[in-house]
Amino acid sequence: MRRMVGIGALLLFLAVLLTPTVRGYLGQRSQINQAQAQVDAQEQDIANKQAQLKQWNDPKYVEEQAKSRLGFVKPGQTLTVTVDKDGQARQSAGTDVIPAKPTQPWYDQLWSSVQGAATRK
Repeated sequence: MRRMVGIGALLLFLAVLLTPTVRGYLGQRSQINQAQAQVDAQEQDIANKQAQLKQWNDPKYVEEQAKSRLGFVKPGQTLTVTVDKDGQARQSAGTDVIPAKPTQPWYDQLWSSVQGAATRK
């Protein structure tokens, strides 16, 4: 009986001694797993950004994005925007004859426009 009490007391002492150590180990493993998941997500994000950068280095892609996002067209083209019955806008760029160059410099045209707007009030 004494031997059983002694072994029980020893086991209780070891349990009290090892519990904080095991708890700390498991907590640190959890933190390591979370950090590894975060690193994996960041590496995937970096790969996506590098692929996107590669696309933006292609002049045709840049031209396509400028046309679709901003409605830019090359000189001599006319942008046509149509709206269907669902309210979706569709853009198409057609080629036209290059318009004649203005006879005045841009700053003279701007000043003429300002003067014209002031007289229309």
